Amino acid sequence: MGFTFGGDLKKRFFQERRALIAAIINDGIRSEIFHNCDVDEASKVIFSILRGFFLSMLYQEEALFAPEACAELVLRGLVRRD
Repeated sequence: MGFTFGGDLKKRFFQERRALIAAIINDGIRSEIFHNCDVDEASKVIFSILRGFFLSMLYQEEALFAPEACAELVLRGLVRRD
């Protein structure tokens, strides 16, 4: 049936998960753990990373990465901050 099967259900599921991630980011901003950012964009990026990770678990084991490496990249980035 492919990726289009249950499209409305998947869309709602994805929106709910992005909203959860956005709430976590907003809490982090309020508590000054995270800097102010575009929460909507950040939640889309983080959700997409997680979604890719889970799909890799199912279909492409050789593409799996360590969750710690993902967290380090997302939270600290690649750019030096000396």
